[in-house]
Amino acid sequence: MLKGNTYIDAGATATDPKDGDITYKINKTGNVNYNEVGEYKITYSVSNQSGFTVSATRIVTVLNNVTSLEMIEEINTTDKTNEAIFINMKVLGENYAYSYLPTGEKVTDSEFTYEASDNGIYHFWAYDIYGRNIEKTVKVDNIDKKTP
Repeated sequence: MLKGNTYIDAGATATDPKDGDITYKINKTGNVNYNEVGEYKITYSVSNQSGFTVSATRIVTVLNNVTSLEMIEEINTTDKTNEAIFINMKVLGENYAYSYLPTGEKVTDSEFTYEASDNGIYHFWAYDIYGRNIEKTVKVDNIDKKTP
């Protein structure tokens, strides 16, 4: 989970062949501090009428809500041109998952090229495996389609 989000405990259930549903007897220990990055253990323990006890532990990892991803762009030319501009993007960092191009197309390569045929602002998004994202905005203003 991401830092600052509220942790909703999924809980646990317990059934014994002799005692039936003993979910109401489960003891839960441990807490999650959703405002502090770290790993937290939640342990669920239950005993049947014969005194046999079982436990299960759930590990909850709280991650920083800021991704370590970085996007670097390179434009093939900054000179005036009447042709399309190629924007080469490279995503750096751990746990990269995918990116979205300005058209909404999803790409999974960490390096890709986008063709801009008009002046404008182009937005690129990169996501890590935890859903955290960064945005890179590239301004293209050197395409001149006017006939001389």
